[in-house]
Amino acid sequence: LAADGTAKVTSRVEVPLGFVTATPIRPGAPEAVKFLDIMGNEVSPKVGQPTLIEIPVSNADTTRSVTTDVIIVFYDANNVPVGLAYGRITLGAGASDTARVGWLPNLAGTFTARVFFWDLAKKLPLSEQPLLLTVTVQ
Repeated sequence: LAADGTAKVTSRVEVPLGFVTATPIRPGAPEAVKFLDIMGNEVSPKVGQPTLIEIPVSNADTTRSVTTDVIIVFYDANNVPVGLAYGRITLGAGASDTARVGWLPNLAGTFTARVFFWDLAKKLPLSEQPLLLTVTVQ
C-alpha cells in the first residue's frame, strides 16, 4: 500500500472449484448394461460366444481423471464364483462414458454378476458398492 492507502501491487488468485471423493465411480443402472456380439449387435449371452459387456459409468470427481479397473465376478445359485471378466477405463474429471469388458461365457444358467470398480495399483475401491446384475447364459 502507498502512503495514501492506495494499492501499489495487485494480485490475482485462481482457485479451482470441485470436489475430490475417495469413491468417484458411479455405475449406471443395471438395466442400462448391454451385452453385445463381436459385430456390436445386442445379444443374450451364449456359452462359447465372445461377448462384450457395456457398462455406463461416470466420474463424480470434478477435479481429476480416474482410471478404474472393472472386475466382473459371476456367481452361481450357491454364491460360488464361476466366471471372471476384466477391463479398464479412464474417465476425465466429471466425465461419463461406457466401460467395455470382454467375456467368454463357459457355463449355461442364470448367474449373479458383481461389477467392482477398483484402482488395483493402489488397492482401493473406486465405487461405494458393486453393481449387481442378473445374467442368463444360454
